[in-house]
Amino acid sequence: MLRVVATLASLWEAEGEKPADLLDHLVVINGTRGDSRAEESFRPLILVQKDPYTRAQLRQLVETAKYLGLHPYFVPGFQEKRAIARLRSESLAEFVGAVEQNIAPVTDDRPYFYDVAIGLDDRLEKLLVGSGLASLLFLLLPGLRKKARRRGNETPAPIIFALFVAFLGGAYMLVEIYLLQRFGLFLGYPTLSIAVTLFGLLLASGIGSLVGKVVPALDSPRGVALAAFTTGVAAAVSIFLHDILLPTALQLGAGWRVLIAFLLVLPLGLLMGVCFPASLRLLGRVAPQEIPWMWGVNGVCSVFGSVLAVVAGMEWGTAWILFAGFGGYALAGVVLLAGSVGMPPPVRIERDTEAPIPWRQTGAFLILIAVVWYAVFTSIAAHYWQAASDEHKRPNPPPVAREIWPPGMGERSF
Repeated sequence: MLRVVATLASLWEAEGEKPADLLDHLVVINGTRGDSRAEESFRPLILVQKDPYTRAQLRQLVETAKYLGLHPYFVPGFQEKRAIARLRSESLAEFVGAVEQNIAPVTDDRPYFYDVAIGLDDRLEKLLVGSGLASLLFLLLPGLRKKARRRGNETPAPIIFALFVAFLGGAYMLVEIYLLQRFGLFLGYPTLSIAVTLFGLLLASGIGSLVGKVVPALDSPRGVALAAFTTGVAAAVSIFLHDILLPTALQLGAGWRVLIAFLLVLPLGLLMGVCFPASLRLLGRVAPQEIPWMWGVNGVCSVFGSVLAVVAGMEWGTAWILFAGFGGYALAGVVLLAGSVGMPPPVRIERDTEAPIPWRQTGAFLILIAVVWYAVFTSIAAHYWQAASDEHKRPNPPPVAREIWPPGMGERSF
C-alpha cells in the first residue's frame, strides 16, 4: 500500500504539485473487518480522484464503509494513520527512506511493484552465483587442460576464443531481454513482443552470419574485435533512439508499432549475428577440433546472461540490462585484441576459392520463414486485439445488489 502512495506522490510531483497535496485526493479503506485501531492494513481499497475530496464526499464514504463493516484507514480530516499522514511533513525521499522495505515509486524502467525487499533476493543471488560458477568451470577447466597439452604451439590459444564467445553469449542474451522488456510496453502485450522481437533478432542474426562470411575484414582477429565493439556501441546508442522514438510512436496504430519495433530490431540483430560465426571461422582454420567447446561455452554463458539480466533489471532498471550488454561486447573485443597480440595471423582463404552463397535459395527460404511468422503473428494479434476491441463493446454491467451498495449512495460514484 505504501508503495502505491509513494508512486502516486511521485506522479503528483512530476505534475508540479507537492507530494503532500496528494493526501487531499486520497482515501484508503481497510479491506478487512478487523480491528480499526490496527496500524497495518490488509487488502486495502485505495481511492484517488483528480479533485480534492469534499467534506460531503468524505462523510458519505465513511458512512458507507461503516455500513459495510469496513474501517477507514486514511480519510483526510477524519481518520489519518501516521504511516501515510507523515507525507504531509516529510519529503518523498524521507517518506520512502523511513520504511525498512523498498517502497520507492515504480516506473516503466523498474516496474517490479511487489519486489519490496531491499537488496538482491536470496534465491536470485544463489541462481546468479551458481550459473556464474558453472560458466567459469565450463570455460576454464577445458581451457587449462588444452593449454597444457598445446604448450609450445604457435597457433592462437583456444582459451582466447573461449573467453570471446563467453562474453558474446552473455551479451547477446542481455540485449535480447532488454528488447523484449522495452517492446513489451511499446506493443502492449508480452506475447506480441516475443513474436516480433525474437523473430526479428533471429532473422537478422542469421542474415548477419551469412553476410559476415563475405566481408574480408572479418578474416582477422582485429576485424572481429572491431565488429564486437561496433555491436556494443550500437546497442548502447539504441537506448537513446528508443527513448526518443518509442514515446512518440506510442499513439500510432498497432500495425505501425509492430513495424517500427521490427525495423528497430533488424540492424542490431544483424550486427549481433556477425561476431560468433566469424570467430568460429577464425578458430576453424587453426584448431577446428575446439569448435564444439566454443558452442558449449557460448550456450552456458548465455544462461548466465539471462540471470544477470533479471538481476540488473530488478536492482537498477531495464536500461542497465542494455548497458551490461554493451559491456559484454566491449570486453569481448578487448579480450580478442589482447589475446591476438604477437600471434601469427590466421591463414586467409581466397574469396574466389570459397563456395558461392546460394542467394536465390537463401532468399526464398527467408521469404518462407517471413510468411510463416506473419501467419502466426496475425493469429496472435487477432486474438489479443480483437479481445481488446470487444471490451469496448460490452454492455453496461448489471446494477449492484442493494445489500452490497447501500441505498444512501444511490447511483452516485466518485
